[in-house]
Amino acid sequence: GSLKRQGDLAARIRPDPVDGRKIFRLTVRGNSMRPELKDGDRVVVDVDSDIGRAKVGQWVTYIMNQDGRQEAYYTHKIVAIVGNPWTGRTELVTRGVNNPRNDLARVTKENFIGISRKVEP
Repeated sequence: GSLKRQGDLAARIRPDPVDGRKIFRLTVRGNSMRPELKDGDRVVVDVDSDIGRAKVGQWVTYIMNQDGRQEAYYTHKIVAIVGNPWTGRTELVTRGVNNPRNDLARVTKENFIGISRKVEP
C-alpha cells in the first residue's frame, strides 16, 4: 500500500534553483548518522534520482516504519545493494553510521525517496 508520508512528501517537493531537478529538504533529527550528519544538519534529497543508480557509500532518504514506531523519513548510508531473488528487484541495505547494526528493513522502490547530500551552511 501507499505510505502515509507520501502525501506530505509531495507537498514539500520543490525545483532545485540551480538545475530544476525535483528536491526535498529536511532537517536531521537524532544522532544515528554522527559524525557525518548531526542533529540539526540540513540535507537535500534528489527526488529525481533512481534507486537503480544508488551506490554503496551514498546517503539515501526513505520512508519507513521501523521498530513499531510511527512512519518517518530516514537518511542513512547505503552499505550494500542486493537483488531480491523472489521479486527480482533492487534493495538497499542501509545503516546509520553511528549504529552498531544494519537497518532491519531494506529500502525498496516503494519507500525510496532519493539520494541525499548535506547542505553546507
